[in-house]
Amino acid sequence: MKQKLARNIALTFRVDEKERELINQRMKAAGISTLRHFLLKMALNGRVISVEMDSIAECNRLLLFCA
Repeated sequence: MKQKLARNIALTFRVDEKERELINQRMKAAGISTLRHFLLKMALNGRVISVEMDSIAECNRLLLFCA
């Protein structure tokens, strides 16, 4: 009798060669041996940092103005 998998939804996406190499490097640096475990960990626990470049440009402009 087959057991029903708890994880029954497959997610797929495409990357280019450079992106795949970066993923491999980060996976190796994290000490995680399988791509599935690495991607799952990053998707569930990773952080996305969003930087608003307009604010940084304005800060730089103000710093240069004050100098």
